[in-house]
Amino acid sequence: MPTRQKANYKNNQFKQNKSASNGDSQSRKEIKTIFKSNSDRVQEVKEKLNSIDEKLINLAERLDSPETIMEIKKVLEFQASFYNYSFHNQMFLFFQSIERNYYLEQVASFQQWKSLKKDNKENVHVRKGEHGFYVLVPVEYTIYERDEEGNYILDSENEKIPELDENGEIKKGLTFKLGYVFDVNQTNAKELGIYKKLAYRNNETLIDESIMNKLIESIINRYKLNIEFKNIGAAGGYYKKSENLIVINNSEEKTVANKISTLFHELGHFLMHSSDEDTFRRDKAEGEAEGFSYILSSFFGIENKSELYIKSWGNNADEFKATLENISTTAKKAIRELNLEKI
Repeated sequence: MPTRQKANYKNNQFKQNKSASNGDSQSRKEIKTIFKSNSDRVQEVKEKLNSIDEKLINLAERLDSPETIMEIKKVLEFQASFYNYSFHNQMFLFFQSIERNYYLEQVASFQQWKSLKKDNKENVHVRKGEHGFYVLVPVEYTIYERDEEGNYILDSENEKIPELDENGEIKKGLTFKLGYVFDVNQTNAKELGIYKKLAYRNNETLIDESIMNKLIESIINRYKLNIEFKNIGAAGGYYKKSENLIVINNSEEKTVANKISTLFHELGHFLMHSSDEDTFRRDKAEGEAEGFSYILSSFFGIENKSELYIKSWGNNADEFKATLENISTTAKKAIRELNLEKI
């Protein structure tokens, strides 16, 4: 009976120039907040985003290569492990792990690690000299009133006037800066025996019918879908929008892992394609559903051997990236809404 295995993406080799980023070290100087002008901060973020775009373009330009399929599978496995991060932060962390040949197990910020204590005594700390992995960090700011020329409007005390929304609340905007996270193996958390305080699911749990039944119950309760098991020939299953129904092949040849992966595939169709059935391309829809299934299967440590149909993911780099992001975002949403960490 299969058990949940950790996704292993460490040895994946990308055909790109590898200019490893050393990130941020744990020196006093580098941990202190560095104030930059908005333009500098925006430019820094843009450069990092552009580097991700270049890597994704590289993938999109060679979808015919068998090696590309393996690379994309590694991306999807990584997204399963780091589903709680945004798409861009997943990509930042993934490509840094490849460039630095570093297996990321679990990451948190310097302060998050520091907040963990052993029996309220010794704090977890990041080891001296360790280099962090950069991520995007949201920064909220106040929006102020401006005149027609874009200049700030000042009050009688020469202070900027916050702009108010229709409810009289101060308007806020959102921008991003670069921050840094550290892997658990860059800390003393394991030595202190408190690594598990940062909740991660048990990847060694057996994949059996009880797990499948819990999944089915969660899907039915959350999405009000009907799920049936039937012998339907060679097909693994199907989703029927008109009946809000997922059917899974109940053939004796299908293992529990097979059935769960098929369940995830059909759930992907429900989540991504049920509202635009007349407009989506069938081949692309199959590719998206299979990518979704691959992430959720990896989350449970299930090896999914089916095709990803990556040639259908887009005719250009922008479409390919949009498809990958849609798959990742939908999988993240499902993991949270179904509370899969508890199953």
